[in-house]
Amino acid sequence: MTKKGKSSESDKSKEGTPAKKKRSDKKKGESDKNDKKKEASAKWNYASVQHWEDDYSKCGGKKQSPVDVKTSKIDKVNGPGSALNERLSYGPVGPNAGFQFENNGQSLSLEGNWGTLRLPDGDYIAKSLVFHFPSEHAVDGVLAAGEMHIVHQRSDATGDDGLAVIGILIRDSSVLGQAGPVGFFDRLGFSSRLPVEDETIILSADTILDIGAIFAPQLAGPYWHYEGSLTTPPCSETVHWYLMQTPVGINKAMVNNFKSLFPSPANNRPIQELNERPIVNTELSVSSKEFA
Repeated sequence: MTKKGKSSESDKSKEGTPAKKKRSDKKKGESDKNDKKKEASAKWNYASVQHWEDDYSKCGGKKQSPVDVKTSKIDKVNGPGSALNERLSYGPVGPNAGFQFENNGQSLSLEGNWGTLRLPDGDYIAKSLVFHFPSEHAVDGVLAAGEMHIVHQRSDATGDDGLAVIGILIRDSSVLGQAGPVGFFDRLGFSSRLPVEDETIILSADTILDIGAIFAPQLAGPYWHYEGSLTTPPCSETVHWYLMQTPVGINKAMVNNFKSLFPSPANNRPIQELNERPIVNTELSVSSKEFA
């Protein structure tokens, strides 16, 4: 029980807190709206990557991607588990899928209903394939020739929330000693004509693509996992990253064809600080809190 009588200064302070909190919440809400308006009107490119956070505050966060995977410093939760392909439901898409290969000036992407990835908090729908040359992630300080991202979003998520990206490193086939999925890259125009900036090429109606089969060796193999962000603005830190350890091959002519569309500074974001984040080997999560 408390004594009745005159309110103490402490009591007055407490009584004023809710009003102050409301004003604070209102200001925060207005600030968030202003940030979103600023981001919506801002234009970004890879020549100004160091200034992204001026317009997109999240790009200056502590959980940014891509990162350099140092194989001598891998963390462990429960130890390596099963391959991702046991959680994937990818199947053939097409014919008559209406595939559109788009160049938005920052990357090449191909949208499609590729299938699902089952993670501890639900099903993630594979929505698009995005290409970067050279790779964005590095392994022991070395970039690959390129990297393909299979971008998923949890079925109940919206905006930039609930994302999972499977990254497949693309290496020079002459170094790997295997040609890689030449037919896949041919279909997209890597050996002939790729879409130029702001152009969309419609693939032929008879195109059938099954990324589960095309990249079966990669998806059946080990992977590195960590929590990170989108590698382009707004750099939202809402991504479960799965970087496959088995690369896929591509020939130099195809790489050069892509690079001719994205000359220096190319279309890969520089490596970001890990900031003590754990990277695990073939484990779905880095902690019990990741999917809580």
